[in-house]
Amino acid sequence: MLIFNCTKAAAEFFTTTYKGKKTIPVLPSAYKTITEAIENDNCDIEKTNNFKWQWIVDCISIKRKKYFMVIDYLTNYCLAFPTTPQGNNISFIDEFNKFLLVNFSFWATQKGVTTDEIAEYVMRYHTATKSCSFYQRTDSAVQESLESIVSQLKIIFIEDKPFTTDEEFLMFSIHISECSRRKDNNKRGYVYSHDLFVDFFVNEFSDNLVCSE
Repeated sequence: MLIFNCTKAAAEFFTTTYKGKKTIPVLPSAYKTITEAIENDNCDIEKTNNFKWQWIVDCISIKRKKYFMVIDYLTNYCLAFPTTPQGNNISFIDEFNKFLLVNFSFWATQKGVTTDEIAEYVMRYHTATKSCSFYQRTDSAVQESLESIVSQLKIIFIEDKPFTTDEEFLMFSIHISECSRRKDNNKRGYVYSHDLFVDFFVNEFSDNLVCSE
C-alpha cells in the first residue's frame, strides 16, 4: 500500500467542490504523526506482512504554475512533477508511479541491475501497491529537507526557465539525490538518498515480497 501524507496545500489541491458539495479523498488518520503510524503498524501482528510505503506530498506554486513535490519518508528521495487535474487523485497516482519507476530504473541501471531484474522488481512493486490512502499530516524533519529542495527548484525556474519535459524533472531528482547528508544517530560518514532509495526498493521487492493489501 502507498501512503500519501499531504501538506495542507496538497490536501486542498485534492479537494473539489461540485454543486456546493466537497469531495475530499484525504482521510482522517488514527495517528497524528507518521512515526506513530509506523510504530503501531510494526506492533500489530496482523499487519506485519502488509507493505506500506510512506510518502509526503506537497503542492507548490512557481510563476503561477503548480507542481507536486513528493518525498519518501524513509530515504528522503524526492520526485518533482507538474500537477495533474485538480481533485483527480487517480491521475496523481498514475504520474507518481511513472516518475517513481523511471527514477528507480535509472539508479538501478547505474548499480548494475539488469533490465530483466528491473522488470521483476517493478512487477512486484505493482503487486504490493494496488491500494493507497491519503492523509493530511507531515513530518518536521522531512519537511525541512523538502523546503530545501523546493528552494533549489525555485531558483532554477526563476533564474533560468521552468522544466517542460519529463526528462528535465527526472534529471532534477537525480541531481538533488546526489547531495550528501550526514548519517542519522550521530554515526560518522555520509549517505545519499539515491543509494537508500534503490536499496529500499530492491530489498522490499525481492523474491521474499511482502503481502499486499
